[in-house]
Amino acid sequence: MLPLTWHKIVLLKGVVSKVVSVIADLFRDLDSVVLKAIPAQGRNDLLAYFDF
Repeated sequence: MLPLTWHKIVLLKGVVSKVVSVIADLFRDLDSVVLKAIPAQGRNDLLAYFDF
């Protein structure tokens, strides 16, 4: 196994940061799509159903 140099560590950190950012954006988009699919009144009914 090759030793990690500072350059590789910094590069890896940047890649991991970008992947986390992309995944967060996907979940944010998914959340907005789900909320748009449920009418506002339906959202309130769901909250009452689950006793929030």
